[in-house]
Amino acid sequence: MDKLAFFTTEEGNFIVRMLIAHFIADFVMQTDKMVESKKWVSKHMGLYIGTLFVSTILLSQSWLVSVFIAATH
Repeated sequence: MDKLAFFTTEEGNFIVRMLIAHFIADFVMQTDKMVESKKWVSKHMGLYIGTLFVSTILLSQSWLVSVFIAATH
């Protein structure tokens, strides 16, 4: 094993998939109106969290990870 490796191939693959999911939710699916209207409790925040949840579950195949990431947003 390489001494400079921080992650295994599987872990690195997972991290890249989670970054892609976050990119999709933040930059591809989120509209300017959603960005301007986000508050702690609003339909725009709920829509964003839902979009993040869906993109995360599609790329992670893990309910636990998806719920954790959505809940922390």
